[in-house]
Amino acid sequence: MAMVSGITSLTQEASQIQSGGAPGQLAQAAGLIGKTVAVPGNGLTPSSSGAAEGAFTLSGAATRATVSVFNASGTQVGLIPISSPGTGLNTFQWNGGSTGQQYHFNVTAVNASGSAVPATTYSAAQVSAVDVSQSSPSVAIAGAAAPVPLSNIAGLLGN
Repeated sequence: MAMVSGITSLTQEASQIQSGGAPGQLAQAAGLIGKTVAVPGNGLTPSSSGAAEGAFTLSGAATRATVSVFNASGTQVGLIPISSPGTGLNTFQWNGGSTGQQYHFNVTAVNASGSAVPATTYSAAQVSAVDVSQSSPSVAIAGAAAPVPLSNIAGLLGN
């Protein structure tokens, strides 16, 4: 329930900032600095312990989902079953990575009748700054070349 509340709050904050909302919204956006957020993508970057976090949303109800993890050469190196995934933001941890290596993942999900349920994937990224140089505020993501609009943040992860 706390995750849903945090996502709702983040979404409301992003909307208010983009529409020139209440005073102090930039200060709230600045509160994202140092936090890990879910941004569009399917990359996994393991920590020094080999752990990596990712997320996905589903377009409808599903009875099960599977996260498949691949190394840079496209070889499957991990499989994470997710029982009873929700239609909101679903997060997962993978502990099979190596520091300094890049991995990517995809998600397959099915509903009760066995039909595929489309998924949207999100990478975990740390916010390093708030960028207000454009017409809509965005956040600078550690290691990314371009800022990410606040509206693209799906939620907070592991904070």
